[in-house]
Amino acid sequence: MLQVTKTVVLLLLIAAASSAAADSARREQSVEWLLEDALEAERIRLELPEVSTPAEVAQALAEYRRGEYRNAVIKLEKLRGLALPDGRSDFVYFILGECYRALGLSGLARARYSHVLSRFPASDKAAPALYRLLEYAYHERNSVSADSILEVFGAQYQNHPLYHSVVYAVGLLYYRTERYGEAIELLLKIPKISTRHYQAQFLVALCFVRVGKTDKALFHLGYVRKNSLEGDLVAESNIVIGDIYYTQGNLETALKYYAGVPNDAPRRFYALVKTARVYTELKEYARARNIAEGFLAKNRKSPHYFEMASVLEQVYANEGDSVKAARINYLVYKQTIDAKLAFEIDRELGFVHDMMARWKHFRLDALARGDEKLQRDAERNLDRLERLAKENRKVLYEIGVLSRLKADAEVPGLAERRYVNGLRREVSALEDSVAALEAARARTAPEDPGPDSAGAGRRPLDSLRARLADVKNEFESLKSVAWVEEGGRFSDEMQAKFIDWAFMQYLDKKEQLAKLAKEMSGTQKDEQKDDSLSRRGATVVSLFTSIDREKLQDDIVGERRRLIDHIETFLELNPNNRYFPQILFRLAELYYDEAVEDFDRRLRVYEESMAREDADSADLAFPEYDLSRTMRIYDRIIGEHPRDWLADDAHFYKAMALQKLGRFDEANTLLLALIENYPESEYFVEANMNVGRYYFENPKVEDGKGYDLAQKAYRRVLHYRDHPQFVEALYHLGWCYYMQDAYRDAIAVFKYLIEEVDLDFDPRRMEEKQLTNPLLRAEAIDYIAISFDEEENMDGAVRFLELIDNPDYAALVLQRIGLLREEDMDYRTAVTVYQRLLSEYPNSMVAPDATISLIKVYETMNRTASAMQERQRFFTRYARGSAWQQVIAKKDSALIGAIDSMAISMGLFVADAQYRQAETGADLDLFRDAVASYERLVSAYPEDPRAAEGRWNLAVILENKLQKKKPAYGHYAAYSGLEGADRSRREQAALNAIAIAQSLLPADTTLEAGKLSIAAVKVIEASQNYIELFPDGKAFGDVVLSMGSVFFNRKMYSNAADAFAKITEKGPGAPRFYDAQLLVAKCYFGEEKWIPAAEAFEQVWKGSGDEEQKEEARKLMLQARYLFAKQLLDSKSYENAALAYLKIEEDYPGSDYGDVVLFSAAEAYEKMEAWLKACDAYRLLYTRYPKSKLAPDALFNAATAYEKAEKYDKAAETYEMLVARYTKSDKAKDGLFNLGFCYEKMGELEKMAEANERYTELYPEEKDVEAMLMRSA
Repeated sequence: MLQVTKTVVLLLLIAAASSAAADSARREQSVEWLLEDALEAERIRLELPEVSTPAEVAQALAEYRRGEYRNAVIKLEKLRGLALPDGRSDFVYFILGECYRALGLSGLARARYSHVLSRFPASDKAAPALYRLLEYAYHERNSVSADSILEVFGAQYQNHPLYHSVVYAVGLLYYRTERYGEAIELLLKIPKISTRHYQAQFLVALCFVRVGKTDKALFHLGYVRKNSLEGDLVAESNIVIGDIYYTQGNLETALKYYAGVPNDAPRRFYALVKTARVYTELKEYARARNIAEGFLAKNRKSPHYFEMASVLEQVYANEGDSVKAARINYLVYKQTIDAKLAFEIDRELGFVHDMMARWKHFRLDALARGDEKLQRDAERNLDRLERLAKENRKVLYEIGVLSRLKADAEVPGLAERRYVNGLRREVSALEDSVAALEAARARTAPEDPGPDSAGAGRRPLDSLRARLADVKNEFESLKSVAWVEEGGRFSDEMQAKFIDWAFMQYLDKKEQLAKLAKEMSGTQKDEQKDDSLSRRGATVVSLFTSIDREKLQDDIVGERRRLIDHIETFLELNPNNRYFPQILFRLAELYYDEAVEDFDRRLRVYEESMAREDADSADLAFPEYDLSRTMRIYDRIIGEHPRDWLADDAHFYKAMALQKLGRFDEANTLLLALIENYPESEYFVEANMNVGRYYFENPKVEDGKGYDLAQKAYRRVLHYRDHPQFVEALYHLGWCYYMQDAYRDAIAVFKYLIEEVDLDFDPRRMEEKQLTNPLLRAEAIDYIAISFDEEENMDGAVRFLELIDNPDYAALVLQRIGLLREEDMDYRTAVTVYQRLLSEYPNSMVAPDATISLIKVYETMNRTASAMQERQRFFTRYARGSAWQQVIAKKDSALIGAIDSMAISMGLFVADAQYRQAETGADLDLFRDAVASYERLVSAYPEDPRAAEGRWNLAVILENKLQKKKPAYGHYAAYSGLEGADRSRREQAALNAIAIAQSLLPADTTLEAGKLSIAAVKVIEASQNYIELFPDGKAFGDVVLSMGSVFFNRKMYSNAADAFAKITEKGPGAPRFYDAQLLVAKCYFGEEKWIPAAEAFEQVWKGSGDEEQKEEARKLMLQARYLFAKQLLDSKSYENAALAYLKIEEDYPGSDYGDVVLFSAAEAYEKMEAWLKACDAYRLLYTRYPKSKLAPDALFNAATAYEKAEKYDKAAETYEMLVARYTKSDKAKDGLFNLGFCYEKMGELEKMAEANERYTELYPEEKDVEAMLMRSA
């Protein structure tokens, strides 16, 4: 317990001052902050249990809420130890877990959460505890645990408030582990009512970005931007949309979205950097320069400093200002050097403070013993150390670490780091002591120790081990926060950004070096030319290129060494920063480059030594790579950060390094560990391919099971069908079977390989078939063809080829003779040869090729009519269903596809030519010829997308030229269903079919309610065809609305509503959603389903962005609700009618119908003689709508109702209001007349007289005036 308290004290001291700054810096980095915050944002509400609970629990809960976790832990741990039987131990354990979680003590937190689950499974804290364990599973990338927790939540807590957070967390884990499809499927289940909905939609968009479906990503991001009320989420959506358009090269659009990021957004600086970069690429250098200069002047410690510096450097370079560009580079390095200097001074200050403490101790000893000499030495050394500390503080002040230069100015975080360093030294010392004691015990232990001696020997060692465990635990708990500094002094982000920036600069120079090497290679080729001028020019260029290359090589070596030194220092001084694995990975790459350069240097020395005449090869050893430093880095990542996102990278690249060194057994072991521990890794396939290759090449390993193990590795790859290595894995799997004499399996695999991969095997390339007959080799065919061609003996060639009795071979020879004649431009003979080939061997495999050659020769000879006739013959002879295809299908069906393609091209060429000719002369007969040609084409290839153009043109001619709409309708509909045809054209065809069907509709005056004409059925069929084929089509909404309107106009409201629902089912984000919803509401209205109609109208009113549409929906909604109330009134359900009227006013106060519904409600109450309720409704009308034309009547009716209820005082008051407010109203006269009677019934005769006198004065011409005066008298 004491250990826990001590740890928490240090955690609070360190973390309190730094968490805000660290969090702010983290948020600036990338979109990832939003995803992580979404995961961490869940706050689990803690309330005191209702049963009797010790006061300490209430105090602990209050301290927890104030963030005083240490004090809360102390109290709760005491209560946990007491194990009080109050029935709320689950609450104590859970709040303890929350405190430990807040303090970063994951082991203790998980233990408490697990205890809640195991001991109190029915507790209301079980679900929150399970959610916390899911968070830890997420951070450890443990998909198995996360999936199990999701399954448990789905089974037991699906209605719990945390359920959607669990779904989101697992979806986020899938995203992290590149299981994007599963993530999308899971996240889309989070409903709109959930607080996680928009975060989930945003994450779905990121998944679509990862899989390259940016159109869907933009859809979801647009939905988030439009609907989310969370400003940060909207800002991130703007940024991601901007990044998508930036990647697509749509810079202007990207700029608009970057500009939409507000100044208070977490990643406003990122957007600013991207804005400057876009302006740079648009060559608007002045704007880019102003943004970059302003940013760099005000934000020196921003993680985006280096990126913006790169932009400004590029701007200066593009403007030709090399001096300013170099100055930017200097500023970046100076800032980093200052940070590095701060690290080193901080470490030196730690040493100085330690030394001062020791000399102070010496001074106290000297005072106690009266040793004046030691006292003087101590004073002198303390003075020196104080001066040294002041100098260090001065440097820290000059580079901006200290805000004031005073003796009492504290160096931020120095005390905490000194404490942690002390713990580190104590851990090291204790480890040495334990190792020494174990070694000594091993040397001196007797061969057969008794129980007493063994126990006595173990006690000191056990005590030392226990102490080591305590100190180590404290050190591990504190080291991760002891280096976080306020103000960003030890900013992980700043250093990581610099390292990344410097590394990119380094890679750029490597690319430049490779480019120079390529240029040198080109100039060396020029030097070999015979042209002396070219040789001289190439020599000059080569000289200057060589100078540049050597200088660049020196720069790269120096820059790499500086970067390595910087990284090593940074990691030494800041060993627990959050980017440690990533920076280590960069360091490993730099070490690798050094090793490669060192190997190349030693290889050159070796080759030079071998080239010497006096070289003794026996004494020369071939150099080897030294990758020890690189592999040590990978080992650190694997050992110290096994759950980091780069751990699998480290496994893979270390294995590759081991392979490079020839240590294949070790590499294979490491790859097997990667496969087992990181099944979601991006290197999973590559690792299995390497493992398979290792076992295939070493079949005797593992007791001769090499081929079996290779099979398993390759089979694992076959789960990744879209991976580039899929074909290779299939190929090697077949060889594994073959090597084990499993021929049937091998054949099955190879067959599958050919079918699956589409190897494009061409049987006409005889050499590739590896046939044994030498006559079938290409050189043999050339020899025969040339021999007969030289003799000009065609008949002899045919007679010779008859002896071979192979028509395909004979045709190949004649084809080669024809090509030889073409090469000699003897086109007439070439025509004769090709015609002879087609005559002698019409069903040969090369007959189509010969026809193509004949067409080309005709065109060369300008015999276009002959060429056109031959094209027509080509289609007739070789198209689908021809005799040639029936013969060839038995030989090699693979050839049929290629010839089909040629036949389609020929058919299209002929028909298109006829179409063009018809267009020129506007000749209907020529149009009919074109139609006939197109019909032959589409008849032969009705489903082939390559013939789609012909069907399209056929439909166009029928519709527009020959006015044959019905067959045109059929062809458009058929075209729309052609898979493989251009999607936009298919969609247009479906729309054309709809347009034709609509043109056949009769006039509206002939419509009959509830009946569909044949033309209307066609419209519906065409619309349904579009809807089925193009559910995401550009005109989907218009088509659905059109189809629904056919039903609607015929008062078939139920069918119309079903049609419109095809849009509304897609949700508010769908195009034309509110148009469809409005029509659905009108359908309900037409069916007199008032409440469904009102609800649908209300959704349009509240959601639509069209003001006119909103106003129409609002009016119709109020009408529907009014008609519903009137329906109740007509059915004599007066009270329900009154309540329905009042509900309208209550829900929609101030509406255009407000006075009417209140008046109607009052009338309903009057019908049931509920006079006072009627009065309330009338008075409410007057209060809310004093200018309504119904207001005078309402006051008059209210007064008369009061009279009926014998509330004469209220009646008089109401009449007075009527007379005073609506003097000119007819009701005012009647009200004043009745007022006197009310006062009379109340016994207030003077007021009666006064009211009557007013009446006579205002209405002296009325017949009742004299009677009223007499009555008053």
